[in-house]
Amino acid sequence: LYADAYSNLWAGTAFGGLFRIDSLFNVTQFHFRNGFNFDRVNCFLEDAEHNLWVGTENGLAKIPDPRIVKYISNDGLQSSTVNNLLSFHGDLLGISTNNVFRADENDHQRIAIIDTLKEAVGIFSTNDKVYVYSNNKLLQGHKTTGNYVLKKMTVIIPDSIRFKRGALALRPDYFLLPLASGGLYAISGNKGSRLNGIAYTIEYMHYDEGRQLLWVSELNAGLHIYRAGERLEALGMETTVSKNISGMTSDGNGGYWLSSRDNGIFHVAMEAGQLKVLRHIGKQEGLSSDLCTSILRDSQGKLFVGNTASLDIIQQINGSYVINNLAAQLGYYNEIYTLSEDRLGNTWAGGLSGLLMVPPDANLLSVNKTRTFITRMELNDSIIHAHELTGTSPLVLSHNQNDVTFEFASPYLKSESMVRYVYRLLRKGDTSWSSPFINTSLALKDLPPGSFTFQVKALFPDGSSAENIAAVSFRILSPWYSSWWFISLCILALAALLYGLYRYRLQQVIRLQQVRNRIASDLHDDIGSTLTNINILSSLGRRNLHEPVQAREFLDRITEEVNSSSQALDDIIWSVNTNNDGLDETVARMRRYAAELFDAGNVRYEFQLDEALAQKKLSMEQRRDFYLVYKELLNNIFKHAEASNVWISVNIERNNLVLSVKDNGKGFDSLAETHRNGLKNLQARVSRWQGFLQIRSAPGMGSLIIASVPVRA
Repeated sequence: LYADAYSNLWAGTAFGGLFRIDSLFNVTQFHFRNGFNFDRVNCFLEDAEHNLWVGTENGLAKIPDPRIVKYISNDGLQSSTVNNLLSFHGDLLGISTNNVFRADENDHQRIAIIDTLKEAVGIFSTNDKVYVYSNNKLLQGHKTTGNYVLKKMTVIIPDSIRFKRGALALRPDYFLLPLASGGLYAISGNKGSRLNGIAYTIEYMHYDEGRQLLWVSELNAGLHIYRAGERLEALGMETTVSKNISGMTSDGNGGYWLSSRDNGIFHVAMEAGQLKVLRHIGKQEGLSSDLCTSILRDSQGKLFVGNTASLDIIQQINGSYVINNLAAQLGYYNEIYTLSEDRLGNTWAGGLSGLLMVPPDANLLSVNKTRTFITRMELNDSIIHAHELTGTSPLVLSHNQNDVTFEFASPYLKSESMVRYVYRLLRKGDTSWSSPFINTSLALKDLPPGSFTFQVKALFPDGSSAENIAAVSFRILSPWYSSWWFISLCILALAALLYGLYRYRLQQVIRLQQVRNRIASDLHDDIGSTLTNINILSSLGRRNLHEPVQAREFLDRITEEVNSSSQALDDIIWSVNTNNDGLDETVARMRRYAAELFDAGNVRYEFQLDEALAQKKLSMEQRRDFYLVYKELLNNIFKHAEASNVWISVNIERNNLVLSVKDNGKGFDSLAETHRNGLKNLQARVSRWQGFLQIRSAPGMGSLIIASVPVRA
């Protein structure tokens, strides 16, 4: 048992839920059947803000204000569906599916059945009488000695007529009842008839008695405005606000609050015969739903908005509208049809799942300020808890810990889900706050390296903010590839690469120039000397024309010089042609030269080749020197050796190109001093490529010369 601050006695049970006994000994039960998620109560406690916390078999439940009461069928209602409510002379009257009832929070019998009316639809009143109707039946009632008496009116209503909710009285003897099929049914005295000129489906009607204006909402079309005199005079139609107005209430200053079925609620005022929207409040601003079914402004100025999800209570605090969502605060879910206020200022909401009573001083807002806390910081691969975030030094994170999620909270005992938050991430002077949001976590993705301070604060429903700003400072290190030393190394490496490319290009240019110089030198040495010889021989031939034999000798030598010059020029052209880089092309030219040389001198020769030569290539200069070595060797044999057989082989041994030339000629003393340059030239050409030249010869024994050079393509 527990006695709360409102003089209620609470009793928790093992199987029947929670019971409240008020000062009038009225008993209210809280359990599964009337919307709570428990039947077994283990303990309860009232906090400083008069929230009642209940420990149940399904966890912790909270009752923010124990005076807010739900009523369903087993609490006195014969049916849980409440279609219409009416405040009549301070009493709260209502229509359920088949009954007319009265509700009084201070009466011992809170819900009292007045009468039975099958398929009851609506209720309305004049100054001294109340009227209740079903599909095609109308009852009139009045209060006698504290009780209500209802009787059927004498007006004849055709059986084909079917009324719907929303009837009202323009005068004590003139009523308008909406028809389910569309249009209005007018009852004057004991006569009734369809009203001409109105055939559309009516969603809602509101009568402003002071201005004598009748507002009629047409389904999916907008508001029709009529002057309500002896007859209805159409003044116009309003569609700019919404085409589905479902409710209307005065704002107390000559304006209106409108509820709509598609876009929340609107505060409007009449200006020059048109409605001007002063404010709009929708789901984005905090309503439970944009599909609103009813609206009521109570005597204290609070707005009650019924919708298909729950009931919202809107208060103006410090110039701002604060929305209390009962679905979020109480776990109260109901499709609200109707709203009304009784003589005590209690607001009643009826709908699909029963009746709800909210006292005028309902404790819905927290009065104590609270702080904002960062409860957890989650990184890519780790979690930092609250007690680890209290240090003064910034957290140091690696470059791959740049996806950061913060969790935060601000204990607000009345309506935690209505607390909103704003944050900012301070870096390089950025101080702007984010737009408010309701989530209690925030993920920051792909943060760049640098120093940051994350700040968050809570905003409460009354427009105030938390006493503090919760903050965490952290620094994300740069990756090694973004550090200054790595960038410096990259710059140096790039500079070295560019310098290397420059040097390589320079070497190529120098090499090309050297090739050009060598070609020019060869042309000058070979062709120039040959032309000089030809010029000398021509002069000698002209001087000896009187001696035919001597002249013929000079002409033969001229022919030899021309042939030699032609062959030298052909060798130069062949050596610079890149198509001849392959050893197979070189060997083919060597074979042709041997054939041309030895076939004319009746010398037998054998040519042996290695099959691996086809896959090898030589550079232009190496190919030229190798061919000239070969050519010099064969020329020496042809001119001096007097050989009859020559054996030639070209092989690849350990990536060396080996040329072996053997003959059976007269031989020579390889150690003897000589003034000729032939062998010296051979040695020089081979040594240029880090090769070697081996000579084996003796007089009368023939000769064997081996030249070996590394293969350098």
